[in-house]
Amino acid sequence: MRLQVDAFKVHCSTKAQSKKVLEEAAEVYNEAEMARKHPDLDYNLVWLEDEVADVITAAVNLVWLARRKDDGGFDAADLEGVMAEAMERCRRRNEAKGRL
Repeated sequence: MRLQVDAFKVHCSTKAQSKKVLEEAAEVYNEAEMARKHPDLDYNLVWLEDEVADVITAAVNLVWLARRKDDGGFDAADLEGVMAEAMERCRRRNEAKGRL
């Protein structure tokens, strides 16, 4: 699977971007609750998917923002390798916990 996540053009503080990740995750929770309470409403799945995409975008942009401030040479294009390594570490952790 390959996802494309673009860097935001408007920059904020890492604290503000962290809050954005939490805000988007709360929206995922709300949509998941709606899907659970009303399984007959298929359109909630699209909303849930859209909210998850918002979380992914906000989280990846947080990494980009933090890296950009630490190293002025870090570009949004560098995110692919950084996040591929992070996803591999995540996969290994989940495998070790028996989730995979």
